Amino acid sequence: MLFLVFKKIFNNKWLIASLLLGMILTVAMVCSIPLFTNGILQRMLIKDLENFQETRGIYPGNYQLEVEFYQYFSNEKDRQSKTYNYFANRFENEYIKDLGVDLAAKTTILTISHLKATPSEIYGEDKADSAFLKMYALQGYKDHISIISGRLPSGEIVDDVIECLIMPTVQKKFNIILGQIYIMEDYTNRLEKTFKVKPVGIIQPSDLNDPWWVNIYTYSDGFIMDYNLLIDYFLYEKEILTKAVWEFQIDYTKIEIDQLPLIMKVINEQEEWLDQYRGTESSFRAKKIFEEYFVRTRQLKITLWVLQVPILIMLAFYIFMVAQLVVENDKNEISLLKSRGSSRSQIFSIYLLQSTLLAVTATALGPILGVLICKILGASNGFLEFVSRSALPIKMTPNAIFYSILAGLFSIIVMMIPVLSASKISIVELKQKKARKWKAPFWQKIFLDVILLGAALFGLNSYLRQGETRMIVESAGAEAPLDPFMFVILTLFILGAGLLFLRVYPYIIKLVYLLGKKIWHPVLYSSFIQVGRSSGREQFLMLFLVLTIAVGIFSANSARTINQNIEDRVYYENGCDIKLQVEWKSNEVKDYGGMGSMQEIELDKDEPVLYIEPPFEMIANLSETIAAAKVYMPDNVIIKLPEKSKKGILMAVNPDKFGEVTWKSKSFLPHHINEYLNLLTYSPNAVIVSEKIREEYGMQVGDTLSYSWGGQSSLDGIIVAFVKYWPSINPYESEKNSYFIISNLNYVQAKTVIEPYEVWFKAKQDAQTLKVYDYIKDNNINLTWIKVAKQELIKKKNDPLLQGINGAMTLGFVVTMAISIIGFIIYWILSIKSRVLQFGIFRAMGMTKINVLSMIASEQIMISIVAIAIGIIIGGLSCRLFMPLLTMVNTAAQQVPPYRIIAVKEDYIKLYSVIIIMIVSGFAVVGVIVSRIKIAQVIKLGED
Repeated sequence: MLFLVFKKIFNNKWLIASLLLGMILTVAMVCSIPLFTNGILQRMLIKDLENFQETRGIYPGNYQLEVEFYQYFSNEKDRQSKTYNYFANRFENEYIKDLGVDLAAKTTILTISHLKATPSEIYGEDKADSAFLKMYALQGYKDHISIISGRLPSGEIVDDVIECLIMPTVQKKFNIILGQIYIMEDYTNRLEKTFKVKPVGIIQPSDLNDPWWVNIYTYSDGFIMDYNLLIDYFLYEKEILTKAVWEFQIDYTKIEIDQLPLIMKVINEQEEWLDQYRGTESSFRAKKIFEEYFVRTRQLKITLWVLQVPILIMLAFYIFMVAQLVVENDKNEISLLKSRGSSRSQIFSIYLLQSTLLAVTATALGPILGVLICKILGASNGFLEFVSRSALPIKMTPNAIFYSILAGLFSIIVMMIPVLSASKISIVELKQKKARKWKAPFWQKIFLDVILLGAALFGLNSYLRQGETRMIVESAGAEAPLDPFMFVILTLFILGAGLLFLRVYPYIIKLVYLLGKKIWHPVLYSSFIQVGRSSGREQFLMLFLVLTIAVGIFSANSARTINQNIEDRVYYENGCDIKLQVEWKSNEVKDYGGMGSMQEIELDKDEPVLYIEPPFEMIANLSETIAAAKVYMPDNVIIKLPEKSKKGILMAVNPDKFGEVTWKSKSFLPHHINEYLNLLTYSPNAVIVSEKIREEYGMQVGDTLSYSWGGQSSLDGIIVAFVKYWPSINPYESEKNSYFIISNLNYVQAKTVIEPYEVWFKAKQDAQTLKVYDYIKDNNINLTWIKVAKQELIKKKNDPLLQGINGAMTLGFVVTMAISIIGFIIYWILSIKSRVLQFGIFRAMGMTKINVLSMIASEQIMISIVAIAIGIIIGGLSCRLFMPLLTMVNTAAQQVPPYRIIAVKEDYIKLYSVIIIMIVSGFAVVGVIVSRIKIAQVIKLGED
């Protein structure tokens, strides 16, 4: 049997190669989903943890376990030491082992509180110089410090004195002197006698980035003594330990995304176990981040799977189509075997073995291609747009292998479907079937097209109703994840519309044929007969093309829409390319308290704060920018309206300069923003106000209103226009934001005390953010804050979900187009080869090659071109019906500026280019085959 299988594979080598390609792509696409999900989330997990450390100054892998021994003070001997040993054994030997993670550092911190330190020379006299200090012991500290002054302490009590170390902050804050002996008293009366402490060295961390020093500021209020000495003397002998903290610094750079479920499960169990004891506490810094990743992982996986549904359906169609062509070629042989006594199970086994060999090969090669697909997904920055990013950490997982095997089994099932019907037909039945009149396929009998369209339209209506309800009841801060099942109903709609077209199309062909029956040229007459009597194979190709083109159009438009609206949202929120605020000097006094903290104190609360405006010219010449504008936005603005006063937003601008720098788009204002800015120049006190003020208070253009802030005098404004949106102001973000006023900066500054303002910039076309920061640093410009729209956009586009959507749509488009070209060419090659005898007869009857090619071209138009045109129509209709559902991804507050559907001609050019290549390739192949037809060889007696 194996020899027969290999012989059949060799006889159909090109079809089998095409079939294998489809199977490999199917396995690769299915395998790429868990690979990409793990890879992108792995990269984002590490980045999120790194950002957590940079922004908060806290090591995110810190796992802290704390025991308050104050709960265990009693007269019972050894209670504290037993408690310490019990927890120490559990934490150090079991907890981290159960987590299964690597540690970057670990230590145990012992603390003795409730102590008062007094210099020995004044002890018993004036206690004014006494300080409340603690005793600390840090396990393994010697490997992580550098000595600023003095030496390391002894590990023993010398002359009844305990030697210790201090941090620089302790010396400065409490005026501690090296070599000075301090008498330590326990003011809770746990100790009968005092003890002496002598600081002998000042230390600092040898590396501030060392995770061992995760709680560096903890030791700024006490002495640091030898770890073993504290345990021997204060724990085992005196039993006055206050607190023990076990610090485990988990090396988060080595955490695999697959480990998160186990880590979270173990940590939750450990917290529950610890909660049963008094005075215990645990803290895992990255816990919240890890919990968010469970949600993000689930959402990303669902989204990718559903985005791949149309692609997998097309690949299944492709595999079925090619498998059907293989079976069609083998039908004579199958019927012959059947007539010679071969059982149906034997014939089925031959093709099952063939399918299994192909599936095993595809399962072995598919994951390799899947890794390449993941790299494409990771580099995607938009639809058919790629950027240079660090490679995703792709790692083959058992889950990915499992999905690969499932994809291989799925391919076998699809390939065996045509065999089921072919394996029961004898040679006599085959001849009879060819002579029978065409019967409607099963899907037409059960009205599958109507069912699919009905389900899709019902789903669409449900989503639209859900969207209307949500817009009414949602809160501004609510978030809604992308519902990937929108793409399921989209696929159902495209498939149903395509099937409905196939149901109607034969009748259209017959009608056109009958209308011109007496005038058609023989070429067209033959084409109409051929297409009108076509089998299901032609319809299958047409459905395949419809699905491919429609999905391609929707993918292009939806990806472009999602990306462009994200970009619009970033630039609207920022208002311009770059904006910042310079630090202004004022008459406020800044007092630096202990531990380096800064507090601002006003000497005279009745005296207004006066600011000194920094030189604007230096800022205006910021590197990589072409224009700058002042934008003043004070806090606590009160707008006096006809019925009552409302808190609102004021933005004061110089109209001409603001028009040069602000982000412009025609989508969020009825007229160009420059037309509104021009209105501000007509009168010094002209103002543009929010639409909500007109809606609620019935105010009109020409009315006046007053506004004030921060104790300043009220200003009067004449309304010249109403707008719903304005750059950087989100009217849905809060109630205050919905009441805003845009006024003239010169008028505002002339009437009020000058206060700090923002500076907005228009950047150059190819501006480099690094040069902007270098300019600020080189010119010693102190900033309060800075925002760069390009950086915010990069953060948005690095979101795993967005990368997954862009990558999946890009990859889906490329794969479907490639499969379409291959399937299209295969169909026409086999179609022409199966009709060689017919073409030979036509040639013998006097038809020229041009006539034969014209006939094939007519058939191409009636089958392929019509299918492509219908695909374009259905794709456009799908965009019109389903793309508004993308607005449901965001709340009203997140849909500012308003969501707009975008179709770019460049995307259509790419799509149509592929279609042209496909059609030209088909014509070229057909032309070559027809040109090689030899009449003498094809017209033979008995040939069928």
